[in-house]
Amino acid sequence: MNKHTKLTAMAFAIFLTSTASFSYAKSSADHQVHAGLHCTTDLINGQVVFSAQDSLTLQDAINLNRSKKYAEAYKISSKLTATTGEDLNNLVQVQVESLLFIDQKKAVEMVKKRLVENDYDYGFLSNIAADIAETQTLDKATYLYGATLFTKLLEGTQETPGGFLIIYDLGGRCYYRGGEVSKAIDYAEKSLADAKAANSAPETITYLEGVLQAYKAGTYGKN
Repeated sequence: MNKHTKLTAMAFAIFLTSTASFSYAKSSADHQVHAGLHCTTDLINGQVVFSAQDSLTLQDAINLNRSKKYAEAYKISSKLTATTGEDLNNLVQVQVESLLFIDQKKAVEMVKKRLVENDYDYGFLSNIAADIAETQTLDKATYLYGATLFTKLLEGTQETPGGFLIIYDLGGRCYYRGGEVSKAIDYAEKSLADAKAANSAPETITYLEGVLQAYKAGTYGKN
């Protein structure tokens, strides 16, 4: 973990909300968090650009991902370069968000490479893990890789009441969609217990109880 920093659940939530509009105080009919998927934070002043003579930036790729034009987005982002570690993290994340709909194996390999390069930067790790958990219809292998990222996040998050709530919830989603239902149930139970220990909002408890029930019944995502 980058700089061996342990972060709180609040910090983790901030990382996630930088890429998605999402709240644990609300639930939808299929027990999924309301989230705007693949909406990487708008970049200020378009820091990452093709070249001096080309005005296209990473923001253009972000906008295309939002419009589900993933091939076009990747065509742009694959030509971009970054000069700082943070910019490179942003660039790779946008590329991965496109590749999850184009070439999942390439997306996973890209993530693995960047995690080694950035010493498992917590922000990058959090955002990529959430991207995988919140994306529907991926291969089981991709979801199970996402679950390993949440396991890594557990190592870098401070153990406080509510500290693991989001990690267990989204990690459980990866396990469920990856076909490992028993692990998904285990994570859902831990997420619910963590929420209760932290005196979370009743809406959050209701949402997590619904997730657990859906996992046990095998109905998650079917309603």
